[in-house]
Amino acid sequence: MKAREKNHILVVCHDAGAGQMISAYVKKHKARYRVYCLVSGPAKKIFARKGLSRRMVPESRGLKLLDEGTVSMVLCGTSWVSLLERHVIHRARAAGVKSAVYLDHWTNYRERFGHPRRSWRMNIPNELWVGDKHAFKLAKQHFKSRTVKLVPNAYFQEVKAEYRAMRHNANARDILFISEPTMLAHKTFYEAGYEYDETDILKRILDYLSKKNVQNTIIICYHPAEKRDKYSALLARYGRKLHFRKQDKNILKDFARAKLVIGRRSMALALAALCGRRVVSYIPDRNVAFPLPFNEITKIRDINKLKI
Repeated sequence: MKAREKNHILVVCHDAGAGQMISAYVKKHKARYRVYCLVSGPAKKIFARKGLSRRMVPESRGLKLLDEGTVSMVLCGTSWVSLLERHVIHRARAAGVKSAVYLDHWTNYRERFGHPRRSWRMNIPNELWVGDKHAFKLAKQHFKSRTVKLVPNAYFQEVKAEYRAMRHNANARDILFISEPTMLAHKTFYEAGYEYDETDILKRILDYLSKKNVQNTIIICYHPAEKRDKYSALLARYGRKLHFRKQDKNILKDFARAKLVIGRRSMALALAALCGRRVVSYIPDRNVAFPLPFNEITKIRDINKLKI
């Protein structure tokens, strides 16, 4: 086996959240490291959009680079369903290569690695990376035997810079609903306390807006893992009272048009807050905490507390 190159890194991710954070990190530091990107699922499009297509490698080559000693570190995301990152972490451990996972949210830290299964600790890397002080505190609580590093979130920096450069509408009036496949997350991470799924949440919001006779255009922003006809039957019920518009390909353009951004706990709510938009996290489940650590985000349990 040849000597490992200290500045050669294998990056591995599948889901959109990790894809955004890690691609931003790679783009920012691409002159410092030789990076090989083993990406799949939603992350593949994100890396391509960031101009990183030439650095992508198929899984077979990525694992070969790892086994042959070309890379000295593996940097992974975490996924809801895909086991790609866990597989590479195990492979890195067998090859004697350091591994790190960049955590992209503030929830389900242990569950991302398979907790409460007995063998879940085998999926934890050598290091946990986080992008802010609140995440650092949470990670230190959950992973006391691992190194936790605060690595500034380059994706947040990208979003703020791009949003500042956009033209903004001073009379923004749209209402932007941030959807997320919460029931999939509950089943994947064995979450307790949730009584309402994402359809229940949207229905409560639309009932309230309909009752208030709002004339604002409503935009449904879908999660990358969701089908675009997910709420078709529900939206059809409100077709005569409420006005809907399709989401833009660039969520920042929807932020710029929005008077209000509302959802449950999606990262997109955090992004909207970073862009200075009015943001509401609506979680009616009494036994579920509000996870987004932003004072700028209004938290409500009762939809009747929503101010339009």
